[in-house]
Amino acid sequence: QLLGKDLADFYMKKGQPQEAEMYLQEALKTYQAEGWPLLIAHTRKQLAECQKQLQQTQNYLQTSSLLAGDANLTETERIHFCQEILNLTKEPDSGQDDRLLLGMEGFLHLQSL
Repeated sequence: QLLGKDLADFYMKKGQPQEAEMYLQEALKTYQAEGWPLLIAHTRKQLAECQKQLQQTQNYLQTSSLLAGDANLTETERIHFCQEILNLTKEPDSGQDDRLLLGMEGFLHLQSL
């Protein structure tokens, strides 16, 4: 999987996020199966950048929501992804379906009742 992550970095540096995305998705699946939360967070950040560059709004929104609620990121990083979500709601029509669907699991954690 290290080779896949290296290839993803290579393609991102070459300006080919569509190629990098495939390797990042595979690495993410592996890290999730093996339970590596820090690697999951880092890979999601890279994946979010690919999705943003590829203008995959729905995917970027979902990845940003996961990152916004990820306790492995700094507060500054989490706020950044919250702001990205808000920014997406303000973007003008692109001629596509106007609905942006966002699952809220993992986004909020109830501390007490």
